[in-house]
Parts: sequence; C-alpha cells; structure tokens
Amino acid sequence: MNRATINHDLLRWARERRDASFAQIGRSLHVGVDVVRAWETGESYPSFAKAQALARFLKIPFGYLFLTKPPSDDIPLPDFRTIGDRRHGAPSPDFLDLCNQVLLKKEWYREYCEQISSPPVRFPDRGMNAGIDSLSEAIGDALSINAALRRECRDWSSYLTRLSQNAQSIGILVMRSGVVGNDTTRPLDVAEFRGFAIADAYAPVVFINSRDAIAAQIFTLLHEIAHIWIGQSGVSNPDPTEFSTNRFEKFCNAVSAQVLVPHEEFETVWIETPHGDSFLSSIARHFWVSTLVVLRRAFELNKFGREEFFRLVKIEKEKQQVRRRTSGGSFSTNLLARNSKRFTDGVLRAVRENQLLYRDAANLLGMGPPALSRLVEKYAF
Repeated sequence: MNRATINHDLLRWARERRDASFAQIGRSLHVGVDVVRAWETGESYPSFAKAQALARFLKIPFGYLFLTKPPSDDIPLPDFRTIGDRRHGAPSPDFLDLCNQVLLKKEWYREYCEQISSPPVRFPDRGMNAGIDSLSEAIGDALSINAALRRECRDWSSYLTRLSQNAQSIGILVMRSGVVGNDTTRPLDVAEFRGFAIADAYAPVVFINSRDAIAAQIFTLLHEIAHIWIGQSGVSNPDPTEFSTNRFEKFCNAVSAQVLVPHEEFETVWIETPHGDSFLSSIARHFWVSTLVVLRRAFELNKFGREEFFRLVKIEKEKQQVRRRTSGGSFSTNLLARNSKRFTDGVLRAVRENQLLYRDAANLLGMGPPALSRLVEKYAF
C-alpha cells in the first residue's frame, strides 16, 4: 500500500535527462544501486517518500513519474540559438524548466493585467519594415538612451540597471537570473543561451542570463527588446561579432548595436579617443558596452577591413573568457531582478487586494510563504 507505482520508462527518461547514474541516485536516496536499477526495470517500486525524493533529485514534478509517456522536450519558443550559424544542440533540462517557469509568470501577469483593465503595451514604429535606423531611434527614445544617461552611470552594472528600469517603465518585464528559479545548484549555461524574448500585448518579457559578463548582458538586453519591438518571440545567443544569416537575429543585432552605439556619436568618439593600448576599452567605457560591440561598429563603419576585424575579435574574446559575472547582492535585489520589479509589484498588489493566495504568490515569486508575508508587510509600491 505504501508503494508508488511509477512508470519505469519515465524513470529511465528522467535519469538520462539529468545524466545521472544509478550510483548517484543511490547515494542521494541512501539505497543500493541494485534497488535503483530494479525501480527502473519495473522489478520493484519505491515507497512514496523515496519516489518524492527521487523526483526532487531528478528535478522533475512528482507527477511526471506516473505519466504514460515522457513530456515533450521541445523549446516552447522559436529557437534562434546558433554557434557560427549552426543550430544549437538539444535544450538542457535546466533551460526547459526555466523557460516554462517564465512562461507561467507571463501568463499570470497577462491575466492580471486584463483583470484590472490595464491597457496593452504600445510600441512606436513597430515591425522590421520600419528599418534599422527608424526602429533604433524609437527604442532609444523610449528607453531614454543618450549621452546624458550614460554620464549618470558610474559603470556597466549601473547602466544595465538603468536600462532595465527604463524598459520596465514602458511595460516590458525584464527578468535577470543565473539559476533556475532560486536554486543555486542549477546554474544556467551561457554557452546554451544568453537571453530570450516573449512578445505579448500585455506582458512582454525579456529574460537575460545573468551568468554572462555585464557588458554582454547589456547587448543581449537591447537585442531581446528589439525582438519585443518587432513582435517576434525567440531564444537567442546574440554575439555582436557574428553576422547571422537568420533575418530576425541579424536585424536585432544591428538594432542593438545602433541603439547602444549611435553612428554619429561613435564617429566623434573614434576621432577624439587616443589610439593607444586602451583605445578599444576607452570607447567601450564611453558607451558602456563591450569591446566586441566597439569592434562591430568600427567594422560596420569601415574603420578597418574584415581580416583585421576577425583578428581583433579573436584577441578580445580570449581576454573576455575570464570576465564572467558572479551572482551576489541582497535577497530583495535578487528577487526583483529575477522576477522583474513590474511583475513583483503585480503579484504583491494582487495579494494585498485578496486576488491571489499567499501560497500561489510565493510559488510565482519563488520564495517561501513566511518570507512573502514579510515582503508584503514592508514592500513600498
């Protein structure tokens, strides 16, 4: 009566999906290898307590172990991830779980907006037909990206924060995290994806992989915002030095570069900056972008040829291999970054107005009910 009659084929699928061995499962659940093997062959069944522990170890919902067949591992968004224009491999379980979590938040926020009769988000000059220059200008104006904003920022991190805040002020949910939910044992892989965008009239979402370098996150943020602007959802791995043949990626890369490093200002800075060892770094600091974005703009504006461009790109990429951002910050700061302040505001308002249960709000925000109670009491809207 205490046995959980799980589907052994589902257990095999989940174990292989996590790339876990019988020995690893056995050590985690304090059972022998032969016991785990017997569960997978169907010769025996685990207790409910062990089955629940098994699901936790394999990072799947408990109910999955009872399905008749494995759920689809297809990415629920258009996949624009490429490495040198070659399609990326199969998505990892961590990425799929993250993507589904964000989609769940998006759906809740959309329903909430409709419930409170919030107007849809409007984007001027929307669509690729507007052209790179027109769309870049519209995005730059909407986010107040200009020389004055850059002067107000002390570093790349503060610039990324300001851009994220400005994007949220016009209705875009900007979420940034380096782990699945709030599970620090499940880091996100920058090589797999840098960001994704979910176009929606009421709840457009941009997600940024915060394990990437800060300067790279800035480019990704604008790339994904460009996706939102043209109404095209998708998962991306944008690289400013790769000129993708995919029309959406190519267009959004070009828009991102133009918004962050406007043509006319770049020409002036290029002339006025001393051409020494720190030449590229000085220009990157002026615009708060990476040196790779500077190289892209220089190549686009015919400052040097293709061979020199790729030579310099190789040098800069080798330097940047060690420049990955590590997670940190306070609980509240990380909470707002992970969920977006706009989304968090909506969830907490719904709780205060008795439109959402504490349990459901805690699940949406990825925190425990006691912590949520404290947050609701002190959070200022």
